[in-house]
This record gives sequence, structure tokens and C-alpha cells, in this order.
Amino acid sequence: MHKKLILIISCLVFGIFTSSGQEYAVEKIDSLLLENAHAVIREYHTQVEIRSRNRVQKKITYVVTVLNERGSHFADLGVGYDSFRKVRNLKGTLYDKNGEKIRDMHRREFLDTQRYSDYALYSENRIIRATHNERTYPFTIQYEYTVNYSITAFLDFPWIPVDDMHLAAEQASFTFDTPDDFEFRHKAVHTDILPRVKPHGRNRKHHTWELTNIKAIPREDFMPSVFDLTPHIFFSPNAFTYGKYQGNMQSWKEIGQWINLLNDGKQDLNQQSIQKVQELTAGMSDTLDIIRAIYQYAQSHTRYVAILLGVGGYQPEPASSVAQMGYGECKALSNYTVALLNAAGIKAHYTLIQHGQQIVQIDPDFPSNYFNHVIVCVPLENDTIWLETTNQLLPMGFIGAGNMDRYALVVTDEGGVLTRTPPVVAEKNNVNQFLTAALNTNGIARISLRKEFNGISISNRILPSRSTNNNQIEFFRESAGLNQLFIEHIDYQLKGKLNPSITKEADFVLQNYSRTAGDRIIFRPLMLEASLTAPAQTQQRYNDFRLPSTVLYSDSVLWQLPGNYKPIQLPDNTNLETPFGIYRLHYQTHNDDNTLTLKRELKINGGLFRADAYHDFREFLREIQRADRNQVILREVN
Repeated sequence: MHKKLILIISCLVFGIFTSSGQEYAVEKIDSLLLENAHAVIREYHTQVEIRSRNRVQKKITYVVTVLNERGSHFADLGVGYDSFRKVRNLKGTLYDKNGEKIRDMHRREFLDTQRYSDYALYSENRIIRATHNERTYPFTIQYEYTVNYSITAFLDFPWIPVDDMHLAAEQASFTFDTPDDFEFRHKAVHTDILPRVKPHGRNRKHHTWELTNIKAIPREDFMPSVFDLTPHIFFSPNAFTYGKYQGNMQSWKEIGQWINLLNDGKQDLNQQSIQKVQELTAGMSDTLDIIRAIYQYAQSHTRYVAILLGVGGYQPEPASSVAQMGYGECKALSNYTVALLNAAGIKAHYTLIQHGQQIVQIDPDFPSNYFNHVIVCVPLENDTIWLETTNQLLPMGFIGAGNMDRYALVVTDEGGVLTRTPPVVAEKNNVNQFLTAALNTNGIARISLRKEFNGISISNRILPSRSTNNNQIEFFRESAGLNQLFIEHIDYQLKGKLNPSITKEADFVLQNYSRTAGDRIIFRPLMLEASLTAPAQTQQRYNDFRLPSTVLYSDSVLWQLPGNYKPIQLPDNTNLETPFGIYRLHYQTHNDDNTLTLKRELKINGGLFRADAYHDFREFLREIQRADRNQVILREVN
């Protein structure tokens, strides 16, 4: 009897451990989640406990199965900390493809290093990175850790369990454990889930969000940002603390008021700086000239260096310190520029913005801290000037594609005002090329080029426009993509008072530009620095696709043909009109002076398009590509 009982208990215990050990077996993953996946999250649980206004604890359990080498980075872990965040109880465990435990990770596999060390002069921001050498696929890794906060601001904003392509998830949850009187707001995006709310202990409650079976999104050309595709939840506390500073996020105005609290007294300038402003602007009456003089002075006397200490993640260094040291990060440099402009009698505003291409879309009705960068806003009577202070080369009025056409929080004396930076308007975002070329019978082409860049198109031309002539020659040689190129002259000019443009002029010679076939000369009449290339064909398009800002391209080309050679074959004129844009290419010969002219116009419409239109878009690009590469055949006529 006792032997039977022992046997039964042994079997039960063995069965329990066997079941637990196989919990993460790869064979248990639903086949639908394996589609397009390089890794699958098995569990991702976040528990945030608000203990008081300045005490928060977050516990994380993250388990991911890496299916192949391309998904190896999903097993990496980086946990940041600073004076307001402390990491505790970090551990990791490795499992094989059957879900059987391989081993616990060793302490030496967790590396503690300074964060932002490549560009931060001073930083107390640190990061613990998990490193492992597991290369037998598939495998599973489990991480558990706790983070203790001494702030209630900016916690898990937003919660995005699947934040990359080719990553699926079986189950994920987020639990907010709060006192009954702790007020916060939340909003679900790309999901309709609602929190499960229940009492928890004395005068507390749990809000829990759960997501299951999130399929992997494949990476594709022209696809939208991951934030536009995957489910996520925004959280924002109403009242919060950050260090010794208290604030409220219920409105944009109140967020701006908190920034004013952080910046109080930081715009004071010493007498030497004030005197310098007076010298720079002496005799000037045009407001734009004054702004430009001060902006260029700030650019030429400062450089970007990150300083991340204490509340320094949100509070700038004093303007007087920047003037003395000559460096700062975006907050300090923008604050310094605002102080200089104010000293000149021009009202300017410190402005928060979300910089970059992969950004979270700001909801005007959900105030919170979406921002990662600071620029300057200068409102004028009939216009607004925006200034990017971390780049020493940008002309006044151009803030770059990473800041354009998005929400920004202008911090006024009364608080924050949500507005938008300038959109990318097609009429102001264009590239115009004028090319005159002469071809001789030896295949040598002598070319004069004039090219005008406006709007976002100036981005990649600002550096050469500020460079030496030798650097300009090298830049042109690399960007032209032409063989046997001999540059005789090149010049870049930055123009424009408010809407900057760049003009490039060049004279150059191309050897062997044409080829002969018997008594015929064959050459490509359209000369482009960057011709469009159609993406590779795919069997299935999964995602909608987004085209960047609308851009207009126009090319006017005049060819002086050699001797008595005349075109015997011209490509057909091309006229394309699609939802994605328009393309026109027209040829015309002139017998009186033996010339050939081309007029090319291309407009790419920015916007979001349905996945089922991708084939038509690709065909549009292919037709453009074919037309751009067409050749002209000449033959001598006696």
C-alpha cells in the first residue's frame, strides 16, 4: 500500500515538473504565430504598483522564443536606470526547443555600462545589457526584474508589447496597481480591449489589460511605422512628481507650466552676452536679419554635447553656462537661443517636439509627454520661424525632415500650446534641373548643369554647400554615379531669407558617354543623379504602404547633337497619371540648330495607400524607370 502511494505521488510530481518544463516547447506555439516570425513572445507581463507620489515599483516577466538567427536580437535585453530608477533582482534563464531548462544566466552575462557614452559628456544614465552565447536555434530565454522609481512621471509610455517586425506574441498583460485616489488616463490604439478593473486590498484597485495571439508583421518596403500597425496602450498620470518638481498632465497648458517651472531662472544671461547681442544687431531693423544674426552666432559658438544628470533629462543648463562653456544638448542650446533672442527684444519660445521618422502619433485629446527633443519657435506677425539648435549647418527656417509636419508643444509664459510645425508642401518641396550638353562623335559629352533644391530636398546638400571646393567635387563625384567624370567647375550657393534653397552649378566632361554600332551613335539623353528604382516583386503584400512627403522634380535638358547626326529613333513620349503621382517625359528635335530637348516632370504624392494597390504602385515606378533609361539612336545624314 505504501509502495503504491509513493509510486502515485512520484508520478504526480514527475508529471507536474514535466508539464512545467515543457511550457515553453516550440511545438506548442500556434502555427499562425509562426508565420513571418523570427521570434515569438511567450509571456510579457508588466505590473506597475503606485505606492505613493514618489514611490513606484515595476515588475517585468519577459519570455521569448527565438526561432532563428535573424531573431537573435529579440533575446537581447537592456534595462536603463538613473538616480530616479533602480534595477533589482535581474535574472535570466535559458530553455531549449523542448522547453527544458538549459541553465540560469551568470552574473557576468549582465553588463552594466554608461548609456549614451558615445555623445554624452556627463551622464548618470546607465544600462544593464544581457549578453549570452546561445546559438542553437530555436531556444527560449526568460528575464525577470524589478525597477523601483522615485517618480510617477513618464512610466511606460506607451505600452507596446510587440514593438518590432517579425515578432509575434502569445500573451502579454499590463497591470496598474493604484490607490483609489490615483487619477490617470489611458487610451488603446489599434485594439479595442478595455481594462479589467477590480478592487485589490484596502483602498486600492487593479487595472489589467491583456493581449493574446498577436501575429508577426513582416518588414516590407515603404511600410508605415511599427507604431501605426501594432496594438499599444497610452498611460498618463494626472498629478505627478519628477524629483522635487510636481506637475499635472491633464492639459497641454499644464504640461507647459511644468516645463516653465523646470526652466525658471535658466534664461538669465550675463552682461557680456547681452552686450554681444547688442553688437550683433546694431543698425538692423529687419526682424528676419536680427533672428538670422543671432541664430548663426549661437550655431558658430556652441556645439551639441549631452549632459544627463538628475532632472537634466528634462531641465536645461542655464543659458549663462552655455555661453561660458560653448556646449550643451538640445534643451540647453534651445534655451540659450531663446535667451539671446529675448535679449534682442524678439519673443521666442522653448518648444518640445518628437524628433525622428519612426514616431508615435500624438493625440491632441490625450495630453502627455510624447516628446524627445527641443527646438525654438519664433512667432512673428505674419509667419512663424522654427529653429533647430543642435545642428551648426542648418540655415534659418529649415528644421529638417525629422521635425517637420508634426505636433509640437510651444511653451509660452502661460503654459503649453499644441501646434504643428510646417507641413511639406509640394510647391515648396522641389528639385529643378537645367542641363545643357554637347555630344561629339568620339563619345565625349561636355555638360553644364544648374540644379535648384527647395524644401526637404536641401537636406543632403547643406553639408557640401558649406564645404571646401575639393569636398564639393568629391561629393558630386559620389552622388552623380557617372563613370569617367572630369569636373571643371562646381559651386553650391545657399539662398533664401525665410525659405532656404540651394543652387548647384557644375561644368564637367564625360568620356565614353555614347557608344557606336556601325554608323550609329547610341546614348542616354536623360542624366539623373538618382533615378528611381522599383522595389523587388513580392508574392503577397501584407501591409499598407506609406509614401514620404510629396516632392516635385522637373528636368529641362538640351543636347547639341554632333555634326550631321540626326535621331532616327526617339523613345515615345510618356504620360502617366496615377494616385501615386504623375510622370511626363517629352522629346522634341530642332532641325534648325540640330538639338534635342527633353522635358521631364515627376510628382510623387505622399500619403498612406492600401496594400492591394502596391502592385500598381510598383508598376508605376517600373514604367518611370524604363522611361528614364531610354536611349536615343543617331545616324549621320548627308
